[in-house]
Amino acid sequence: ASGTFGIIGNDSSRKGLTIFNPGPYNLYIALSTAGGTKNGFILSSINSAPTYYSFILYPSGTYIADETNVAINYGGYFISGSASSGVYITAIS
Repeated sequence: ASGTFGIIGNDSSRKGLTIFNPGPYNLYIALSTAGGTKNGFILSSINSAPTYYSFILYPSGTYIADETNVAINYGGYFISGSASSGVYITAIS
């Protein structure tokens, strides 16, 4: 009901992580769960951007994790009503 979802959990053996947003909507990403609830987000409404998030992965955008945050938990959120075409994740352990 919150509109949030877990992208990938903590894994200290993970060596690489790539996330691709095929679009056409903004994908909000929260690194870890330290800043909020519901997969790392704080939401005031499921029809708008979250109050807390780490960054936005824009349509057709790719995120490549660096060595400082490759192993942490990632959460995702699409604004309600934006029919996502999915998220592609490549994790290397």
